[in-house]
Amino acid sequence: MLSLNKKKFHPKSTPQSTGVHKIIADALFLQQRHQQKQTREILLFNQDNNSEELGDLNSKNIMHALIYPDEHFEYHIITAFRGVIFAESIAQLIQDFSPRCAKDLSDTAQLARVALQTAKQAGESPNQRRRYFQDVRLCFELVNIWQDALSNDTLVKLATFEYAVSICSYAVPMLEEPHQVLDSLFALMQGKSLREMAKHHQYKETVLRQKILQAAQSLWIVKATTMPYIESIPDLRHSQLAQINNLTAFIDTVRQAFYNVVQPFQAATGLNILLERNFLNSMDTSVKRLAAV
Repeated sequence: MLSLNKKKFHPKSTPQSTGVHKIIADALFLQQRHQQKQTREILLFNQDNNSEELGDLNSKNIMHALIYPDEHFEYHIITAFRGVIFAESIAQLIQDFSPRCAKDLSDTAQLARVALQTAKQAGESPNQRRRYFQDVRLCFELVNIWQDALSNDTLVKLATFEYAVSICSYAVPMLEEPHQVLDSLFALMQGKSLREMAKHHQYKETVLRQKILQAAQSLWIVKATTMPYIESIPDLRHSQLAQINNLTAFIDTVRQAFYNVVQPFQAATGLNILLERNFLNSMDTSVKRLAAV
């Protein structure tokens, strides 16, 4: 059964950062001598990036994955969304410096976001997909240009902010899943069988497996830079996920991302990428619903 403390999504209930939380909480305070190395590790698309250019989004790789979709298409969409969040962050950051350029980047990021939200995995030719995703390609190209103009310190902080926003953004729909799906997800992570959970919650195994693997994408976000895609039930028991293999630990990680990174960064810079009131209301509603089960 789901186990969750009946407390609001509130900073006072946030534990001291340890383990998986530490990468989020400490990233804003990287020492100068480590910045270049850490930037390569935490900037989006790093798993596909062999370029020596600091923070190169390697748009060719991600565009190829979108135009020629494979079984990992949904994960490529997630990665592309992270690029859009990064673009939106840069656009707001350069607003005072260059309003026109900021508007161009912001408008392009919005068009890219719409394209990704309505993207289909199959049914179109490569040329059709290339035209469909042209705003995504342009968005990444603009980001690569602006990264050359930003300091190393700014890139590190923006990348950490984008990472935390991604965790928060994908946590909301995951926690809105039926409690049976979340209960099964975390039970499987702890070693129980799919058959056992399907029988317990009166689901067909095939349906429950699909719902669990869909929800698990939000878990993957937390460790996106250090583990492979979650493609099967055994992947849920990957050692990298051990620290978030229960609902309370996952929600605590989201708290850390929001209160240690997103909220202070947006307050300090004036950025408004994650709508805080909407996010907190959604999280509080989900926490209360799951705690009442």
